[in-house]
Amino acid sequence: MKRSFQSVTTLENTRIGRYVQCRIPQEPYRAYVPARLPPTPPVDVAPLEALLEKANQALGRLDGIALTLPDPGLFIYMYVRKEAQIGRASCRERV
Repeated sequence: MKRSFQSVTTLENTRIGRYVQCRIPQEPYRAYVPARLPPTPPVDVAPLEALLEKANQALGRLDGIALTLPDPGLFIYMYVRKEAQIGRASCRERV
């Protein structure tokens, strides 16, 4: 079964992309269309280099610590469980 586009309407246009409203027979949908690369004007990453270096160092330290863990899955499970308990407690407070 061949489908044909009936209409395409631009909903939003930004530097990173846009949403378009499309229609095929009896089936409207929205699609995200990213902007072309490279962006105009180009992205200036020079101010972010120091922050990127700090982030890379922190990831390196975390990776080094993870190598010393006997079971990283158990370690992660502990934090996921704690986060779930905190989330559950905050939900109870709102009710």
